[in-house]
Amino acid sequence: MTAVRVGIVGVGRWGRNYAGTLTRLAGCRVVALADRDTSKQHLLHHRYGLPVFTSLAAMQESCGLDAVVVATPPDTHFGIACEAVQLGLDVLVEKPMTLSADDARRLTAEAQRASAVLAIGHTALYHPHFEEFCGAVRSNALALPLSVEAIRTATRRYADPRDALWDLAAHDLAVVIAALGEPAGADAQPTGDDSARYVLDYGGECTCRGRVAGSAAEVTRELHLTSSQASYSWQESPILPPDLEQQPLARQCTDFIRCCVNRQTPLSDGTLGTRVTCWLEVLAGALRGAGVARERNAEVVAR
Repeated sequence: MTAVRVGIVGVGRWGRNYAGTLTRLAGCRVVALADRDTSKQHLLHHRYGLPVFTSLAAMQESCGLDAVVVATPPDTHFGIACEAVQLGLDVLVEKPMTLSADDARRLTAEAQRASAVLAIGHTALYHPHFEEFCGAVRSNALALPLSVEAIRTATRRYADPRDALWDLAAHDLAVVIAALGEPAGADAQPTGDDSARYVLDYGGECTCRGRVAGSAAEVTRELHLTSSQASYSWQESPILPPDLEQQPLARQCTDFIRCCVNRQTPLSDGTLGTRVTCWLEVLAGALRGAGVARERNAEVVAR
């Protein structure tokens, strides 16, 4: 089987994580990098031994890619991912897939029209505990009503609570929506300069309460699920397990490469990414005081 030829656009912290992971996986070859910061080119070439470009188009023209990872700043995701689809490439784009629900729908539709694989970087869906939780939900081990508490903090400082929400809450919204479906409504309130609390309301059957915060003393990634019959909790450690097959990012990349080869739909696909983006937009609107959070429901996703 011919290895999938992968390029990485954006070689910041997460781009380097993808490069380090993909180069260790079977079934693919990282053949080129692209980053708009020209001052990085020599260093990146020296570190990875790969050609480095300043644009996706130049990288594709020179290297003939099969797929691309987009790990650039979120406000560039839509444009670069659409360009990749139009170039005939399969795409894995970091979360959040876009910064608006309309752009998320448009990107997903473009990928569907082009028969391109579109994966979104919700690595929490590839955590082993997520599989356990979904199994419990399917087997009715967790009786209703169900309470979910999600906590994510980062040491970095965000410009405002909305930035923290878009960056940190995306993972937990992906987990909850993938496992439990669409909430009936949502709300959010700022709790500091770069922190917020949010609620996803499932109409009495389940309530998800979340907290996101920057400028924290340490990184926290916790999810707690409680019902009258059972409870589940997990904490994601920033220290990766030594076994590559147990690392969420490696599992996500393996799923993406497998889908590129077999023309299948990844676990974290454009449809789920769109649903997550829709609810992030609702929560961000609540933080702006737009007064929309309690009125929006699943129709926001179906539009």
